[in-house]
Amino acid sequence: MWPSSLRVRFVLLVLFWTVIPGARGQSRYLPLSPGNRWVLRHPGIAQPITIEVLELSGNEYHIRFSSPFGNNEWMLRPQGESYYLTKYGENGQLAPLPAETLYFDFGARVHEKWSNAIGNISVEATGLSVHTSQVVFRDCIRIRQSSKMSFTFAPGRGFVEFGEGKDAFLLDVSDSRLTLSDGQTKESADAMPAQHVPSPVSHGRTPGNAQSEGASAPSPNRAGQVLFSITPNTFANQPQTPENLMAALGLAERAGLGFLVHNGKWNELEPEAGKYNFESLDFNVATAKRLNIPICYTLRVIETVDRAVPKELTRTSWSDPRLEQRLLGLIQAMAQHFDGRVRWFLLGNEIDGYFTRHPKELFEYTRLFNQVAARLKEIVPGIQVSATLMFGGVDLMDGMMRPLADQFDFVCFTYYPIRADFTMQDPDLVSRHVDRMRSAAHGRPLVLQEIGYASGAKNGSSEESQAQFVENVFRVLRANADFVQAGCFWLLADLKEDFVNTLARYYGMSNSAVFKSFLQTLGMFDGGGQPKKAWLVYEREMRAAD
Repeated sequence: MWPSSLRVRFVLLVLFWTVIPGARGQSRYLPLSPGNRWVLRHPGIAQPITIEVLELSGNEYHIRFSSPFGNNEWMLRPQGESYYLTKYGENGQLAPLPAETLYFDFGARVHEKWSNAIGNISVEATGLSVHTSQVVFRDCIRIRQSSKMSFTFAPGRGFVEFGEGKDAFLLDVSDSRLTLSDGQTKESADAMPAQHVPSPVSHGRTPGNAQSEGASAPSPNRAGQVLFSITPNTFANQPQTPENLMAALGLAERAGLGFLVHNGKWNELEPEAGKYNFESLDFNVATAKRLNIPICYTLRVIETVDRAVPKELTRTSWSDPRLEQRLLGLIQAMAQHFDGRVRWFLLGNEIDGYFTRHPKELFEYTRLFNQVAARLKEIVPGIQVSATLMFGGVDLMDGMMRPLADQFDFVCFTYYPIRADFTMQDPDLVSRHVDRMRSAAHGRPLVLQEIGYASGAKNGSSEESQAQFVENVFRVLRANADFVQAGCFWLLADLKEDFVNTLARYYGMSNSAVFKSFLQTLGMFDGGGQPKKAWLVYEREMRAAD
């Protein structure tokens, strides 16, 4: 879900994340006002950081900071260009800090330093420009907390960057809100539209999706109809038996399935060198043939933040001839089982999580991707080849992953609109998010491998919000049928509590009730096997497609 190299940094530095904007009589670099919210995103992490100003108490602002690793609350007192941290805590329990604990001083000179209970702080630079995918912020000031921590502020906007380079979180203007005391929403006068600078043409393909001679162009969605599906699973109150799983599949079939989403890990498909297990693939191909629908298949050579290759190849370079030949052998064997049903093929699942940790491996993986794509297109004419990214990594399409992304025949994301604290974003943001995906696609079609929205109250959600999200997804994707080919909802039913606890332990989030609620309530049937309102929407919208 996120690079472990950043996990420790989050835990150690969480005290110093809160920087806030909006009101009069304060520094132009950090205006404070109740109701303000800043969303900062890292290209390799699905969950953003959210900073909110909750209220004004006397001359101090109550602030809540949320991240994937915990929530904190602050009291911050502005005094001209200086900002003092007066209290710190969580869940409404705030402890006082020593008097005159200076946090940020925007009137300080470059290289000026101050020390207190927080640590050693200094103004590192002024007059900086911060480039995001949306805007360029001018005349910024950077305040450094330690050798590995820095905060950058823009005039009229406040906090626009945490960290630097590949580790930086940048302000997402579209998801943030800055309201002044007069109730008007302010856009910084120093913010300018970001200019996209195309990267050089890579391997014969231009950013506009032109292809080199002999390459297979992505087939357009000629019918203008978006295909929808849902991933079936057994109900939480049922035992995990083949009979119950088939019953869940039957329920999904009766509601409507426009395509199937299927996947397999390389190390499970090839448990021994040259010996393959395609039983699951064969079942799904047979199901797709029976329903006369296509398959979106992911070969998980990468699984979010780690490799899923045979154990003897775990430390082998992506360019090693042994790995290349083993993978091409697997491709040759498994393609014989596709039987004309696999329309979309993905080499790697949520690979942005892996390559933000291992950027030096990207060039070799791009070469391997091209070999696999070429072999597949020889065996299965017309097949489209890509890799799955998390929606939180969408900016990487025009960033560090551009050399690989330029090779994709289509773009594919897993899409869960959540905040840093695992509460759900507004269900009405679907249109804006799809517009962002379209921008990153550069003319290529879109497939959404997973689409999910939790209904749990702990996630700031409800059955009504989940149902509204599902309805919006159908409406927006259909309105973008020139771009969207298919989308699959995750899941049919809420998960069992013991399975959720297992997943939470895997992610190191066992003590987060909000995170576990997010995992558990993504289904359209509740824990008792009763349909939620989202399921009624799914049934209605699938009937409308008939």
